[in-house]
Amino acid sequence: MCSRSIYHMKFVRILVCMVVCATFVFNAISQDEDLTIKIKPFKKDGLYSQKEEAGYQVYIKNLHRAPQKGTLTITVDEKSGNTEYVLQKMDLNLPRLGSFSKHFSLGTNRFPPGFYKANFIINTDSYEDTATYIFGIAPDKMVYDLHKPSDFDEFWDNTLNKLAGIDPKYDVRIDEGLTDRFHKVYRVQMTSWDNVRIEGFLTIPNLKGKFPVTVNFAGYLGYVAPIFYKDFAALSMNVRGIGALAKQALPPNTEFNTYNMQDKNKYIYRGVYMDCVRSIDFVVSHGNLGLDTKRIVVYGGSQGGTEAIIAAALSKKVNAAAANNPVFADFRTIFASGRKEKELVFPMVQFEKYFKQTRMTDPQALKTLDYFDLSNFIDRLECPLLIGIGLKDPISPPSTVVNAFNHLKPHLKAESKIYYYPNLTHEVTSLHWQRNYNWIEDKLRDPHH
Repeated sequence: MCSRSIYHMKFVRILVCMVVCATFVFNAISQDEDLTIKIKPFKKDGLYSQKEEAGYQVYIKNLHRAPQKGTLTITVDEKSGNTEYVLQKMDLNLPRLGSFSKHFSLGTNRFPPGFYKANFIINTDSYEDTATYIFGIAPDKMVYDLHKPSDFDEFWDNTLNKLAGIDPKYDVRIDEGLTDRFHKVYRVQMTSWDNVRIEGFLTIPNLKGKFPVTVNFAGYLGYVAPIFYKDFAALSMNVRGIGALAKQALPPNTEFNTYNMQDKNKYIYRGVYMDCVRSIDFVVSHGNLGLDTKRIVVYGGSQGGTEAIIAAALSKKVNAAAANNPVFADFRTIFASGRKEKELVFPMVQFEKYFKQTRMTDPQALKTLDYFDLSNFIDRLECPLLIGIGLKDPISPPSTVVNAFNHLKPHLKAESKIYYYPNLTHEVTSLHWQRNYNWIEDKLRDPHH
């Protein structure tokens, strides 16, 4: 990378590391003026085969000079909160400055493949709190049925055919203010679904030769700025409804992810997914700029991760895809899990508000959303996939992402990889960003060198 890229990446990684470290300490050790509490899973990553013993080591120290009495209650249920599997309750008798330590086994062969929530409810004379952890049992074997409409492929094939009939009217202009001796930077625009214009940035190393290309998409309502690599070209694309061109596709004061949800033909994500395909079309048609159109990787995080996977599934011109915490896989579980959270989070915050305003029922919503469910695109993929997920993610419940991953074609699944981060929510570690980069670098490597 050039110098500005190195400083930018270092800053991002340091910031991510700070968040990760803070999260880990909060979940591993809780301390106040009353108690020190340490809860550690038997396996650091919180993942077990069905033959392995799952469980936690619990340590509680009384910091008072007076004894404390109370109870420790342990419950285990599905991540969505639907089924309780374990209930243990025991008395706590902590002498002054004394401690309690116990090895809690949840057994073997007790749970079917899936993700589970372990709750440690601690009540003493001066302390009351609940610590929650997520663990997984045989995630590689967790596969459940998809809710794929019978005309799903026909719907998207027709959509792709209509997109192909729309003149992209590519506009590529050098940005003299951003261009320097290391990179050429172009502002690009193109026409996509419903004749909506979308825009982005193309950066190309200022060297001779053709460069493999990364195509990056942002998370929900995010704006993608130029990205600089030493050895790759990078297309940073903003889908409809974002940036200066937003009003072409999204009326003012309109919630993005519910716009036209009542009709699958008009739902905004039909256009969004086509914007992603059109971005790949742009790369393929601009080899004259120094792009190696045979080596393309797509990536993104959150909604951008979903867009990357779907772009790869629909375009067939992509070598690999990388996605951190992709959203919109199995809306039924997203509905159930989201409503169990103490506070609504994306996308349920927007969905519930919209359902209340329009009196739309879940079945009515799913009649549209099933056509935009990430899981239903997976069998169209023809390239390997890298995914990173946080096991505590309330936005992208791990079961939904893993189920989608496990529906990959067997030969692709063997080439693909999923990384789990037990102490994180809708984020990944700084280490994963490096894994992401290494993955992209490997997939874009010239096979002739």
